[in-house]
Amino acid sequence: MKLPLIAIGVAAATAIAIVGAAWALGTLNGDGATTTTTVEQPGGFPQGVFRYAMTRKDVLALDATLAPGDVANSIGTFTWTIRNGTISLAQSDCKCTVTGVVGRYTADVAAKQLTVHWRATTRDGEPFCTAATCIDTVGWTYDGNALRITPLVGSNRDDLIFWGDRKPWVKIG
Repeated sequence: MKLPLIAIGVAAATAIAIVGAAWALGTLNGDGATTTTTVEQPGGFPQGVFRYAMTRKDVLALDATLAPGDVANSIGTFTWTIRNGTISLAQSDCKCTVTGVVGRYTADVAAKQLTVHWRATTRDGEPFCTAATCIDTVGWTYDGNALRITPLVGSNRDDLIFWGDRKPWVKIG
């Protein structure tokens, strides 16, 4: 009779240990559901939070014919979050009207290409792209600290400006 009770006790202790370890590692959220944590694989596409800045001078050096509103939307501090197939942009230090851009991405590690399917509107409901412009494919390199995004051959100046003019996206998180 004691053997089945011991087996039940061992099973219960094991289950408690697993739940405790999951909680300690942060893989349980408040509603009891589990979440996954992505661990970046060596040589894989980098995930995290990245930042760079574009000045008025940077933007006008790329396209001096931009309208004032387009220049305002192209300058400031750009903070990109790239994680688990989702990409988002938060822009600050600007008088910009297009913020909260979000999309889903896939990365081809061998080809060093990133393909993003943008939402047609920003988080604020502002128009962002049309069916013809809601998909971007860009090149990328990563040196362990900074991500560099490069519009592919045939891209226009707007693409270069949007992706940060090949500036290093410094990893901040």
